[in-house]
Amino acid sequence: MPPALSKPHLPAAFMASVQAAPCMAGYKSAVFEEDAHDHRVACCNWSAPRAPDLQFCYGPQSNRAMLGFTVEAKRTTLHLAALEGDVLAACELIRLGATVDAADSRGLTPLSLAVAHMSTCKNPQTPHPPAAKRDVAMTFLRLAYVSRILIQQHANVHIKYDDIPILEIACSIQNWELIELLLQHGAKPLNEYLSYFDSRAERARFISLRSSYASSIRPARLCRCWSGKPLAECHGAAAQRYPEDFICACGSKKTYKRCCHARSHFIIEKWDEGLQRIMPHFTTTSPAYSRMGKDVDPKKLNILDQLAQEISAAAGLPLPSAPSADKISRIVMETLELLASRGLVDLAFLYAYRQIGSIPQPRARAYSEHLALERQSKWNEAVDEYIQQGNDPRPRFEIERAAKIGKWQGALIRMCEGAGCTNVEGVGGIKLQMCGKCKIAVYCSVGCQRSAWTTHKALCCSEDQHEQMLPSQANIVKASSTVMGNAPAFTDNLIRQGQLLTGQLPKS
Repeated sequence: MPPALSKPHLPAAFMASVQAAPCMAGYKSAVFEEDAHDHRVACCNWSAPRAPDLQFCYGPQSNRAMLGFTVEAKRTTLHLAALEGDVLAACELIRLGATVDAADSRGLTPLSLAVAHMSTCKNPQTPHPPAAKRDVAMTFLRLAYVSRILIQQHANVHIKYDDIPILEIACSIQNWELIELLLQHGAKPLNEYLSYFDSRAERARFISLRSSYASSIRPARLCRCWSGKPLAECHGAAAQRYPEDFICACGSKKTYKRCCHARSHFIIEKWDEGLQRIMPHFTTTSPAYSRMGKDVDPKKLNILDQLAQEISAAAGLPLPSAPSADKISRIVMETLELLASRGLVDLAFLYAYRQIGSIPQPRARAYSEHLALERQSKWNEAVDEYIQQGNDPRPRFEIERAAKIGKWQGALIRMCEGAGCTNVEGVGGIKLQMCGKCKIAVYCSVGCQRSAWTTHKALCCSEDQHEQMLPSQANIVKASSTVMGNAPAFTDNLIRQGQLLTGQLPKS
């Protein structure tokens, strides 16, 4: 039985409105096919995402290669969606981050292909048989739909097809909706375009439209999430929640609802002006957000920031402005180097941090398994690199025990947690077994498990439980707690106030 395909990364209401258009009747979009599923899954991989501008070509034996989709053409999947008038496919590709003005080897963009194909449908070189005329008419309307979407996404309206501006092509087929939209978005009209209109009324209409938009400002770009709002009022204004029915950004291939969201590992989306696309961000760095029982509208985080200032002022605690990412990185590095100089952080651990740039933290399997495995692999590769340099005289096993992490970000080589037991996993053939309930605590024997039950039962499956830490991790936590002083109580109070504010706790 083939695996279930994921849903398109489009709002359900938006998809319904597109499919309700008359031109979509009987047309099956490529978004429901396996190739589209594979592409969206590959794009939603936090550690190694596929570039959204995937080049597309047909095999040399395919008749469809005649459409121009060859290796040499360097056309993207958005070019294909535009040429075929696949509205939903074009919208999803844009949602995933495809470049609307991606140019092929001839300099043709998706918009220029769509408009040129409209001309072909309107003025075919060979007459269509009667049965095919309706299909051609529907294709023409879908191409117009895609063209409108690309223009509203601020595609270049000055682009040409075979040295013919697309506004001139629109005039030649006398598609007034496209003509007006191009003029509205800044396309430059020339007087010779009037020759495409036979009647005086049509020429007057063109002149009127030209005058109306001569000095107008281009309409605001619509947000790529297809909310219908301008970008500046949606993802461009503030972070938005990542849709729960989308493929999780961690790369697990599960939906966000069944993956990271279920582990309170929240994801938000922000518009990246440099990349010109909506980018996902994990929010575990925000305690007020990540520790709440359910996802919170990121817009309310601004309210929580204000609340934090009010509470800190009332408590007499300073709340400095958030430092930059570079400053945070520098402070963390200086702190780890200080701890390493005192023997509290292992040198192999410090080296791995320098390579990776983040400290692994055991969180009782709050991570996506896929993301956790990716982090484990990269961290342990850095430790192996440190060992291979040959500057540390310790045996390899000792270094690995001190610095390598397991799948859930704790120690890779663990000790038995039985009372007074010092057995180490892998030493002398020792194999550790997990607690059957929490799957976190480990013991070398039934006797050790029984000896630890008195203390373990209070912790088993609780929110405070986590995997065994490396000595370096434990010392970092201890140092952080010393620096924070009475901050934890303040933070807990802030979070409770935030939960009350956002309706997650009863006010009584």
